[in-house]
Amino acid sequence: SELEWTADAVARILRVPAGFMRNRTQQRIEDLAREHGRISVDLALVEEGIEHGRKLMEEMIQGYKQNPAPAREAVMPEPPAERRENELPLNEVGIMAVMEVRRLGDTGK
Repeated sequence: SELEWTADAVARILRVPAGFMRNRTQQRIEDLAREHGRISVDLALVEEGIEHGRKLMEEMIQGYKQNPAPAREAVMPEPPAERRENELPLNEVGIMAVMEVRRLGDTGK
């Protein structure tokens, strides 16, 4: 990071699950720091960034609950008719979904 992080801010961000979630949370926090004209990140700013992320996630979940069909279609669109039966989609979500269907068989149970 180009910003200075206090020890307690680092300790808090390390409690966020590693990978995409932590990376995205760190990016959100650093964006907030820049918006506030700050060159360092403290615990209060980390908590603000995490809270902002929670609110965004809650809004997204509410959107899925209110209208689930478009959410499913966005994640796993129908494959083109010309795709061969054994050909996997290129996106990761599609590949995982196809593998799960194959693992479970045609019953889907």
